[in-house]
Amino acid sequence: MIRPGIRRLFRLALYRRELSQRDLDEEIRLHLELRARELERAGLSPEQASAEAQRRFGEMGEARRRLGAAVRRRDRHGTLRELLDDISQDLRYGLRSLGKARGFTVVAVLTLALGIGATTAIFSVVDGVLFRALPFADPDRLVLIWETSPAGEERNIVSSGNYLDWREQSSAFEELGTHGGSFGITLTGVEEPVRVMGTSASPSVFRVLGAQAMLGRTFSREEEAPGSGNVVLVSHGFWQRHLGGRPDPTGRTVVLNGVSYEVIGVMSPGFRFPSPEVEFWLPRRFDADDRNSRRAHQWRVLARLRSGTSVDRAQAEMSGIAARLASAYPEWMNGWGVRVVPYRADLVRDVRPLLLVLLGAVGLVLLVACANVANLLLARAVTREREVALRTALGARRGRLLRQFLTESALLALLSAAAALMVLVFTMDALLAHAPPDIPLLQETRIDGRVLLFAGAITLGGLLLCGLLPAVRASRSDVQSTLRDTGSPFATRGHRRLRNGLLVFEVAVSVLLLIGAALLTRSFATLLRVDYGFNPDRLLLVGLDLPYARYQGSPAHLAFGERLLARARSLPGVTAADLTTEPPIVGYNNTFSFVIEGRPRSGPDPREDPVPLRPVTPGYFRTMGVPIMQGRAFEERDRPGMPAVVIVNAVLAEKFWPGQNPVGVRLSREGPSGPWLEIVGVAGDTRHFGLEADPEPALYIPYAQKPWAWMSWMSLMVRTSGDPMQLASGLRREIQSLDPDLALERVATIHDIYGESLARRRFTTLLIGGFAFITMTLGVVGIYGVLSYVMAQQRRDVGVRMALGARVGQVVRLIMAQGMALALAGVVLGILAALALTRLLSGLLYQTSPRDLATFVGVSLLLLGVAAVACWLPARRAARVDPVQALRAD
Repeated sequence: MIRPGIRRLFRLALYRRELSQRDLDEEIRLHLELRARELERAGLSPEQASAEAQRRFGEMGEARRRLGAAVRRRDRHGTLRELLDDISQDLRYGLRSLGKARGFTVVAVLTLALGIGATTAIFSVVDGVLFRALPFADPDRLVLIWETSPAGEERNIVSSGNYLDWREQSSAFEELGTHGGSFGITLTGVEEPVRVMGTSASPSVFRVLGAQAMLGRTFSREEEAPGSGNVVLVSHGFWQRHLGGRPDPTGRTVVLNGVSYEVIGVMSPGFRFPSPEVEFWLPRRFDADDRNSRRAHQWRVLARLRSGTSVDRAQAEMSGIAARLASAYPEWMNGWGVRVVPYRADLVRDVRPLLLVLLGAVGLVLLVACANVANLLLARAVTREREVALRTALGARRGRLLRQFLTESALLALLSAAAALMVLVFTMDALLAHAPPDIPLLQETRIDGRVLLFAGAITLGGLLLCGLLPAVRASRSDVQSTLRDTGSPFATRGHRRLRNGLLVFEVAVSVLLLIGAALLTRSFATLLRVDYGFNPDRLLLVGLDLPYARYQGSPAHLAFGERLLARARSLPGVTAADLTTEPPIVGYNNTFSFVIEGRPRSGPDPREDPVPLRPVTPGYFRTMGVPIMQGRAFEERDRPGMPAVVIVNAVLAEKFWPGQNPVGVRLSREGPSGPWLEIVGVAGDTRHFGLEADPEPALYIPYAQKPWAWMSWMSLMVRTSGDPMQLASGLRREIQSLDPDLALERVATIHDIYGESLARRRFTTLLIGGFAFITMTLGVVGIYGVLSYVMAQQRRDVGVRMALGARVGQVVRLIMAQGMALALAGVVLGILAALALTRLLSGLLYQTSPRDLATFVGVSLLLLGVAAVACWLPARRAARVDPVQALRAD
């Protein structure tokens, strides 16, 4: 049993913080010695008294151990409690301080929120497109196999014969599959005919992807054989919209272009292959004719690497197979090769530079926002110099002051993070709503843990960038000089350098982004002024696809086209209407290889490289506004049974008959023995594949003489006297009256169609321009804010100058000179950075040099002008100071 004196010591150990366990042990020993003396006086011998004291001390061992643990816990808890108390005090003081400076707080929070939210939004897009795993099994083993053409094309689609040989001869792949491009088809048997997009794919492509159906099944190996039944796989959206979302869709029949297909499966909502608009998949089966097909290149080949096989090893094997095929089929394969590339890298190769440029640009916006807030914190610290000096004089350590300033910065960061979430949601909605549809994997963009983790990381980074330097500078207070009012501790040379350096950085980044935005804007404006080669005004395109089962062969197809033209031309407001199978941008790209009479090409294949072939009706050139430069246009007499004729465009004429008139020359699609097509005219060049693409060689043939009887699609080109879209409903009614089972593939003006092809450029220009405007605004606000703070601190100096006779203009010029010197330094650094970095934009520019002198000069003058206004306002206000009041107040 522990005596009352020992218990008192225990209580002292628990509640007196200065008593450690060593001190406690010593106190216990002294107490027991005293107890031993008492025992001696009570009649015990010294040995007995000492033994009794030692025995009691040993009995207290467990109690001493428990007491020691309690003391250690007390020390830890006490330290933690002190720390929490200090942090709580810092938080309360920081909130009161920020609440008093509401203007500063609002500006700082909004600035950081804008930077953090915009950066996170762009990162989420970049992450979804470039970094997030593809929604397939083992996506890193997926590769695309392209053919390389003799003309140098690195990503040429594949012929059927080559695909079949690759599948049989390669050992580097577990499976190969192929698919074609997406196409529109008419779904009937529903309330009204509707156009749906689909593709044909070999059944093996689903095994390559490791994709399973959500309901039913995918294509089986038996369905790869020619002659298998008509089956179709549908997307989740197709199932919901057109099959009513019924739980038993398999076994149902859908009618596509007049042909019945059995639904065998429904894919999951996340399956979007090869593109998001595809809603059904038809099996592509290869027969004996496909085995010998080397001329027609129309398939994309997807493969899965065997486990442990690298892309380089697969490339080496496929190069060997290509060499063997070139030896076996020199007429078709001479000069052709193979290229194996990772699927994801190929999928995003066109948008990767764009997204990285956007991420870099928005990262610069974030840095400018942090620099702006850091400068505001530095300037605000000037107003708190006396507070810091007093706290230091009263014993506050530098670490304690540093923690106080960092706590206030952390509060700003937390408030900014909360506001940034709202900016993030708004920006994400705007990005996804206005992003061009041709950005692959954009549907994978979402706000999840990865994005929020990134937001937290840049918030922490922003905290350090904004708060660390101002906190360090503020904690280095010169107590004596401040309390004696002999100077400003924050007006030291180091402080001025830091403040001015941040301002110069803001201006430099503003110049860099403004130059980038100006270059993109100039490039886009140049692109909009490009000559189409035809007149796009008041020109409407109506796309149709006639069911092959009901319009098989040319006569029925041509008869429908003539009736359609007659109906369209009779509508009020229609000035001209004609047909083609290859409308600008959206048309299929059928090609034509030919021999020029009297000059066949040497080698296994005497024909020239294939060029686009465009069937058109006789009035097409007049309707489109394409000039006939030599010879004649097509006429009504150019029909089946009449001599076959062809018109070449100017690029093709200049390529094969430079400086000559090719009218009268004959061409043959088959070979030197004919049959022949006579060139009857030379048409002007058109930018058929978009304003960015230079005109390419092309051939035109009469629509009635087109060689493909199976070609069922057609496009009606309508020239109107007013708004073309006002005629859309009338044209739709006329087409429905001709065939109620037809669904229009597309109705759009040519301006809208070409505008869609520029969506990616427009999107980039708007974003970079927006970032540039934000950074310029932040930079100018930074100059204005800092100069205002500096002038407030230099009010006494200005008053002395005015009292000594300085004129208002002199004071204004002096103050403006300080600000403009910083702005000029920032402009120079920004120009140097732009000269080094704008070359990264070269792939995004059209006929615009990344070092365009006019752009650099214009941006520099603009920013210097805006900076001059930002300097003039605080300078003018400072020059109006009453010297007597300034000196009296000081």
